[in-house]
Amino acid sequence: MEGVSNIGSELDRQTMQDKNQNMADRLKVKVKVNSVDTKLEFSIQTDTKGKQLFDMVTAVLNIKEHWWFGLQYTRERDKSHGWVRLADKISSLEVAREEKDDPMIFNFRIKHFPESISEELIQLPTL
Repeated sequence: MEGVSNIGSELDRQTMQDKNQNMADRLKVKVKVNSVDTKLEFSIQTDTKGKQLFDMVTAVLNIKEHWWFGLQYTRERDKSHGWVRLADKISSLEVAREEKDDPMIFNFRIKHFPESISEELIQLPTL
């Protein structure tokens, strides 16, 4: 009988792990970020803030002069464009999607233009 008990415990443990994994998967949001020459995909937690996503994008793109850039999205209600505020939760934004389960799509864009590129840009990769 001891063998049966161990099998039951193992099945219970596996069931709990599966449930926890399913819950963790539901607490994630799929995100796509498009830049001029790159398309990035992330799976983020529902409580991820704009700053965290922005930092992930700038790290992957190796952008040190991040103050020139922002993440732009299309609003669901009126299809206008908005900028992600760094303090806002990404999951709370009303990003336009064709289907509810589609990834949220953002565009990595220049938000502020320098008056003189040669004087204000420090690193060539920023271009």
